Amino acid sequence: MGKKENSVRVFDRIADRYEVIAKFFSFGILPYWFKRLLEGVERGERVLDVACGSGILFGELSKRFKIVIGLDYSLPMLLMAKKKKIARAYLVRGDALKLPFKDETFDAAVVSLGLRHFGDTESSLREIFRVLKKGGTLHILEVGIPQNPFLEKLFLSFLKGVILPIGKL
Repeated sequence: MGKKENSVRVFDRIADRYEVIAKFFSFGILPYWFKRLLEGVERGERVLDVACGSGILFGELSKRFKIVIGLDYSLPMLLMAKKKKIARAYLVRGDALKLPFKDETFDAAVVSLGLRHFGDTESSLREIFRVLKKGGTLHILEVGIPQNPFLEKLFLSFLKGVILPIGKL
């Protein structure tokens, strides 16, 4: 099983508790990260939330755009997003490597904590840029391994001891 398929399987299993888990493992700073991500997102007609998951950004995005399209590969995550009942937010099950949209459809796109799950990052980014209008913007929030040696050890221990075992449940 590939990296992408494994990610989808994990998200399918934890969909109903994803937001609680994400807040816990971000030590409560997830809302701050989301706020920072959205600071640079201009207002417009259409925005694409790639790997939208449970639709955690829909509320804020719907304040800035007339139409919010959330795309995710995991059906259980999309069902969680649907429960939010955000006006003008539409859901599409699909793959970031083959976006089911015409060229130059969106004013902006966001990817929040999803890029590492796409399988082929470069191809997925090309695909996102294909559906952005000329002058459209892409906003990405992603985590990585800390540069500080102490924090790196702490992060990797946490990843191996807590995150990975939970993903295997």
